[in-house]
Amino acid sequence: MIRWIDNLKGFGILLVVIGHTVPREGLGQWIYAFHMPLFFFISGFLLSKKMEKGYVVEMRKDFMALTYRMLFPFYFWNALVWLLTLLYAWFINKDDLIIVWDNLIKLPIGGGCKGLMHDTGLSVFPTWFLPSLFCASCLSYFIIKFTPPPHSMRRLLFMGLASIIGLGIFLLQIKLPFKCNISMGCFIFLVLGFYSYKLKTTFKNTISGIILVIAGSLLNIINIKTGMHSVELVHMVIGNPMLFYLSAGSFCIGFYILFETLLRESSLMEYLGRNSMTIMIFHYPIIYFVKNYIILDIISQLALTILLVCVCCIIVNKIMPWSVNFKQLLK
Repeated sequence: MIRWIDNLKGFGILLVVIGHTVPREGLGQWIYAFHMPLFFFISGFLLSKKMEKGYVVEMRKDFMALTYRMLFPFYFWNALVWLLTLLYAWFINKDDLIIVWDNLIKLPIGGGCKGLMHDTGLSVFPTWFLPSLFCASCLSYFIIKFTPPPHSMRRLLFMGLASIIGLGIFLLQIKLPFKCNISMGCFIFLVLGFYSYKLKTTFKNTISGIILVIAGSLLNIINIKTGMHSVELVHMVIGNPMLFYLSAGSFCIGFYILFETLLRESSLMEYLGRNSMTIMIFHYPIIYFVKNYIILDIISQLALTILLVCVCCIIVNKIMPWSVNFKQLLK
């Protein structure tokens, strides 16, 4: 694994935590403009590095690997939270049972369990992202499988075609199981990451990265000024489509360049990146606990949240590492 990619993943998951902690106005609007597309971009980049090393796609093997890494943790933790919320609703507040049953209906088709986030903070809803990334990854493996070298132009054509179809599905607000509608809307970012290695070395410099991040910020401000409060990918709210995609794309490429050229080493970011799955699962209830039971200013809340999330990472890695990557159960 390239260290700076772990740092970029760590930066991405840190943005997720900050975005769920701070008010949506200002910094929150900036974060929501690109933090989810960034993970699709990173997945595309990592896939291109595998292909660069001569990796041969085997659909069954790769499908199972993606299932172990994304779907199994999603269903395990969502089912566990659902069971806990059922017990809470059954014994403490029966009025919540309608929410619990609604969560159960949505869970099999990839609906993240919202739990009882307002009553108890018991929720792993941010994991909705995992089935979505799973679907996008499967599509990319499928295209690569049937466009082996030397069919690079055919691969680019199919990647582009899938992106266009995906944009159509997303912009028409067509809702699909496993958040496939979001997968399709964000597939273009995965493709962008996949072909990012083609950026010329002369373009990969700190100034270019900063200019792209500034451009992404300005485009997002203009998008907000058109009447949108904030990007909400999970609800398919992106404002002006052209402004959103140009903004998010600029952010992704800009931070990719900055982390490759300037921010290659960071122990904290690398640790967060390597434990991004655990952080995705645990940060929501931790934020609820800190906000509701510990009176602190927003900076202290964020610092304590990150500390507690790191503690959870240590515990999970020691006691049940298989819960965030089920492949470890087979070892």
